[in-house]
Amino acid sequence: MISSLKRRLSALAAAALLPWCGHAAAQELPKEGLFSAGIGVVLLSLGPTQVFSKAGHASGLRLSAGAQLDLGPRWALRLPLVIAASDGSHGGGAELALSPGLVYRFRYRAQQGLVPYLGAGVELGMFGADRRILGKPLLPVPHTDVSALLHEHPHNASDPNFDTVGTVGGVAWAGASLHASQLVSVDFELAGEAVAIDGVVVEAIAESVALHLTF
Repeated sequence: MISSLKRRLSALAAAALLPWCGHAAAQELPKEGLFSAGIGVVLLSLGPTQVFSKAGHASGLRLSAGAQLDLGPRWALRLPLVIAASDGSHGGGAELALSPGLVYRFRYRAQQGLVPYLGAGVELGMFGADRRILGKPLLPVPHTDVSALLHEHPHNASDPNFDTVGTVGGVAWAGASLHASQLVSVDFELAGEAVAIDGVVVEAIAESVALHLTF
């Protein structure tokens, strides 16, 4: 009877202390990397992208490279440079942007093989799209009055039917890092982007694979 009571009291004490022990373990979790410095370099991220607007869609290629700096064992600051281009039956688009943002990684162990993550950020850069995919009428290109045409539509001097704009957009990431070691990982990611070009919202979905080094 007494021994049974002691076992139950011990179980209750362990259950009461478990949250505090888990919190302490989380505090001791180091940053990622070979030296636990949390300094990451994405050498290359590459994959297909699909662009959508109210007038059509296009597909193409998206690549990026950049840095990821740990703010703690789970949060990180991401600084990628993104280049993308797409084309389709209604035209396409292009992007050159810096996309700073925050990433939360579901880390529980220092030597965790698969680390899922979620994140979001902003896109700062140049974006362009054909007027057809924006749902806008094409502009004539007369050879006799080019200066007047460019004065009417100054977005792009080389092609008046391709609108470009420097603006701010939004981006969200979801993926998982497969760690071959503390230094090398491969990131599998799904990214969603949205930006307004001449008042028309253009969205993109990209799937990518990246080679990631962390020190």
